[in-house]
Amino acid sequence: MWEATHHLIERLHSHGETGAAQLMQKLPPDMATEARALAYRLYSLCERKGWAEHARDYNALVMSWSGIGEEAARLREAAQRGDRLQQPKLL
Repeated sequence: MWEATHHLIERLHSHGETGAAQLMQKLPPDMATEARALAYRLYSLCERKGWAEHARDYNALVMSWSGIGEEAARLREAAQRGDRLQQPKLL
């Protein structure tokens, strides 16, 4: 869970909500839910300890969660339709 949470944070920072959504859609739904809960718990802990930099990372994931989830759903639907997401169809 720890690893999944931190990979989601890294993807959010490096590739935005779409990058995090690409990873989220590969996770089992219960793991994604637990990753969000862990991020919130770690955010709360960091806030109490005064670790603002770390708290900011966890908070960014929690605050972006709905957008990431919506984008992950869109990506799943596109994959089910067989849409190409990275490259447009040429023919």
